[in-house]
Amino acid sequence: MPFNRESYKQIATQGFFSEYLPPCFFLDKKVLNYVPPENCDIIQPYCFTMSKYDQADSRRNIYIPELGSYLVLHEYMRNNNLLKELIDFTKSEDYSFSPVINQQGQIYRFEQSYGQTEEVLEESFEICSDYIENISKKIIKATGAKLILKLDISNFYGAIYTHLIPTIIMGYESADSEYRQSQKGENLSPTYEKYSKLDKLVRRMNSNQTNGLLAGPFVSRLISEALLTRIDKEIKSENIRFVRYVDDYEIFVFDDNTETTKSKIDLILRKYNLTINNEKTREEKFPYYINKNLNKLFTDLHIDEFDNEHLMDMFNSFFTLENKGTI
Repeated sequence: MPFNRESYKQIATQGFFSEYLPPCFFLDKKVLNYVPPENCDIIQPYCFTMSKYDQADSRRNIYIPELGSYLVLHEYMRNNNLLKELIDFTKSEDYSFSPVINQQGQIYRFEQSYGQTEEVLEESFEICSDYIENISKKIIKATGAKLILKLDISNFYGAIYTHLIPTIIMGYESADSEYRQSQKGENLSPTYEKYSKLDKLVRRMNSNQTNGLLAGPFVSRLISEALLTRIDKEIKSENIRFVRYVDDYEIFVFDDNTETTKSKIDLILRKYNLTINNEKTREEKFPYYINKNLNKLFTDLHIDEFDNEHLMDMFNSFFTLENKGTI
């Protein structure tokens, strides 16, 4: 089902609250008929802390924006077709394993996509249909690599500079050129003006702050994923192979120039006001991905000729041969 009017309503009503909250948290769709004036008062968002899964998980700040500013933003995005435009843009590359909506045009909740804890995956495997598929994709993309470089962006949501929102569709160089023209009072393209206005309305939800997106609302997730898609395109242009889950990158290194590869990515991120979290940077050698839910894997693949023990012996033999450089 394509993105349509119902998709917009579902995003507008459910996207007000963080997806970490239970599904019962949503707006009455009637409020969409009462959008206040754009110049309404700027009110600080409400902040609370919660864990994603359980009390053992690290707690994080979640924000609920002032309702009026949220309604103004979504009305603007609907009238200018920005929701669909940004969602389509996030689909323009295949490096991300963190989609924002599913094929039915509904919000893609975190527990439905790859990257969750083993316990969550085992408890909700019928929902997490992408897990095995994504593991397979990563193995294929990593074929021939010497190692995988795992990178994480420091304070990702908090570091996003909202004035860079026009770069998402236009690219950094084009958006920067338009910005310089705006400083001279010259005419600007409709695309730049449209996304500069989006920047302004996004900031109104966050007390007019230019640094950082509110963690919680769906629109923050959409903008951040779209910005990372733009960054993905630049990393791709450096002939680097990788995959990404939100702001966690797995870079496939095929030579001994790990530092060179990391430096290229670091330069691209810094252009967008982002930095690598060196404390979380690590390297992994083959085998890169070990799927612990073997029973599920064998069931999905319909392999009846061998039992699990024989298959594991076969996999271990291949791993040993690979480590020795035999295959």
